[in-house]
Amino acid sequence: MSEDMIETGNYDSEPYTDGELVTMLRDCKASHGQVTVDVFAMDPSYCRAETVIRRFGTWSQATEEAQLDLDANRSPLTDQYSKEQVCSHLRALHRRHGNATPGLLNNEDDLVETFIVIDMFAHGQMR
Repeated sequence: MSEDMIETGNYDSEPYTDGELVTMLRDCKASHGQVTVDVFAMDPSYCRAETVIRRFGTWSQATEEAQLDLDANRSPLTDQYSKEQVCSHLRALHRRHGNATPGLLNNEDDLVETFIVIDMFAHGQMR
């Protein structure tokens, strides 16, 4: 496999180049008006948000690479939680499922939004 490809996707079977991932981010912005982790993750035509984060290091770096304005996507909700509160939510998620991943967090209505965790900790590794 070449350096510019990553072997993950919706079912971890399709390789994506940096350019393809950037195109998905730009398409998300054009189609949905914003490019947050949650909006991106809800569209089944895109790869997993974790794929983008692993490729570029952070969601912010990915949107920067795609030349998108992340600050325009930042939710005012991000500043409503302390790190301790977010960690408490992640511990609750782990107790419920034995793991704490963005996919599991997306399905929980009573816990913090995935994009808040990523914004706060600047990466997608929630283990």
